[in-house]
Amino acid sequence: MYDPDGGGVNRYGNFNVSTSASWISDKPLIASSQGNGLFKGESAGTAPVHSTYCRQADASLDITAQSDFTVFIVPATPEYNTVTRPATTTYAITVSPSGGFSGNVALSISGAKPLHDGTNLVSFSPASINTSGNSTLTLSVNASAAVERYTFAVVGTSGSISHSADADLNVTNPLAALSCSVTPNPQSGTAPLTTSVSASGSGGTSPYQYQYDWTSDGSYDTDYVSSPQNHTYGSDGTYKITVRVKDADNTTALCDTSVNLPPDVCVGESCGGDGSPSVDLKINGSDGPLSVGYLPESFWGASLNISWTAENVSSCSASADPSVTYWNGTLPAISSNTTAYILDSNFDPQTGITYNFSISCNPTDEVEVSVIECGPGTEGNPACQEVFPDECWVNASPSTVIPGQSSTLSWGCTKAGGKTCSIDQDIGEVDPNGGSYDVEPDKETTYTLSCTDVPNTSATVRVSFLKKIREILPW
Repeated sequence: MYDPDGGGVNRYGNFNVSTSASWISDKPLIASSQGNGLFKGESAGTAPVHSTYCRQADASLDITAQSDFTVFIVPATPEYNTVTRPATTTYAITVSPSGGFSGNVALSISGAKPLHDGTNLVSFSPASINTSGNSTLTLSVNASAAVERYTFAVVGTSGSISHSADADLNVTNPLAALSCSVTPNPQSGTAPLTTSVSASGSGGTSPYQYQYDWTSDGSYDTDYVSSPQNHTYGSDGTYKITVRVKDADNTTALCDTSVNLPPDVCVGESCGGDGSPSVDLKINGSDGPLSVGYLPESFWGASLNISWTAENVSSCSASADPSVTYWNGTLPAISSNTTAYILDSNFDPQTGITYNFSISCNPTDEVEVSVIECGPGTEGNPACQEVFPDECWVNASPSTVIPGQSSTLSWGCTKAGGKTCSIDQDIGEVDPNGGSYDVEPDKETTYTLSCTDVPNTSATVRVSFLKKIREILPW
């Protein structure tokens, strides 16, 4: 802006007064004043502008929108996808044009915010978008991927124009398998005996509930309840207690223990006998030989309940070949019981190892016990059939989809023999040995696997809808 006569007393011709004048825009959302005669185009349209020094001067600015586009991703930071490794996951990509943009937008992962090690790009489908549209980003998370949450960026590039959108990925470990342990207190005594039985769940998803079968007859004596629970045994014998634990996802697992109620001990003529010494050794209520198994995750091996009853003797000593902790040396009583643990040290998965347990009270007694670690290849071993949990399962991957995307159901049973299984939602009968089935729900759907002799289990597929994007037109 110029004052033609220079202003003031001294006349110098045209004089630049841009920095001294005031500048105003009638429509600052279209063109905003930056001072000194500078205006910034904010959006498309026409904006009257004014300058005042001694008098007002008027002008009009026409603002034209720049040809451009925007990249959106769902879910976007701070929301995120959670993946239990190994698995795949998907994101929805949308390209929206502005200012008359028309062109091909190529999609890629940003080098500035890359995928972390163990997470791989499977595909953009499609890999580019012409002017506007959608694409599905699929990522594969390996078993070696770091367990963490991190941010990566998807970039859209068209010629010299480039824009990005951030997304988060949360990688987690699979849940530990559900298991339980059970401990009675006391574990032995004479009838009638009331014992408090404590059960504890681990793995799976807490909280836990428990069912108790006080004699392991296959019929549970309680509903799902808390722990501990009390029970009274009225007669002599060894009783196996089975507990079924259920977690928050309705997954179940079994564990067991035993309580021993030996007969009252008498000595000499008070027993009604001839007063001669005697001893009787039992392991898990058996005179042997017997076979036991245990799962590889059992740190101590197979648990044995050892009970002995002696008459007309002064002391007893214990030994085992191979040696066994807690069954060695002078015993604390001539009639009692204890718990010992044995391990399979044979590296052949089909063959276990045999222990010989002895008690010497003058006379002596022995029980032979074979033990095997129940891993792969031992499914047909009768001892292992006792320890493998009888359970079935069903999973959905991915557990969250967008409309039109499928999820794969997979299922199986640890003891499939003799079972019949079916899945609801019109899927029908399925093989208890395992299989897979693709589903494409249009809303959140729960698929329940029902098999004979085991509790139902289920998996849920959730459907995530893209957030609606509304274009805000300039004034």
